[in-house]
Amino acid sequence: MESTRIYKVLKLLSIPQLNRFLKFIKSPYHNVNVSIERLAVYIIEYLKDNKKMEDKETIWRGLAAKKEFSDLRFRKLCNDLLKRLVAYQDQYGGKVHLVVEKSDRLSRNHTDKEKVQRLVLTGRLVLHYYKEKKILDEDCSPEDIFIDDINTSRDKYTSLNLAREVSKGCNRKAKEGWFPGWAPFGYKNIRDGGVN
Repeated sequence: MESTRIYKVLKLLSIPQLNRFLKFIKSPYHNVNVSIERLAVYIIEYLKDNKKMEDKETIWRGLAAKKEFSDLRFRKLCNDLLKRLVAYQDQYGGKVHLVVEKSDRLSRNHTDKEKVQRLVLTGRLVLHYYKEKKILDEDCSPEDIFIDDINTSRDKYTSLNLAREVSKGCNRKAKEGWFPGWAPFGYKNIRDGGVN
């Protein structure tokens, strides 16, 4: 959990900023998803008490007890909370410093990237790409924004190409009769002539 972007960003905020963001999240005008609110409350309470975060599955059980844990769903929930934080910053100002390890994970489409760049250029967000040793803030040059757009295009291509290749691979395996994963309950898994 501590490796997620939302945790890293919220950890940078002061207690009064966390309280204001929590009030924003609890407002039905800005958020109607109860799971996002619960995740925000959970993370902020841990940050206020300065406790070590639990693992994703434990957090998920506390948030959505009826649904089985899915890493994809949990990451989507964290991304939705991050989008609410960006909306909060957009509406109520204040400068946030976001440390980015892998720039391709920040955004893989130009729509989200435009929102981030607008926050950067208005002085509400400072991006620190620490592997590239680059900082984007309101004083960055047009060349920096241009290079950032090129990187976003490359990341979008990579993401779309990977999705297409995975889909082709799954379809090919399905045509060959491969089951994607372990056999359903009651069937035996047979590999290369042996029984597992």
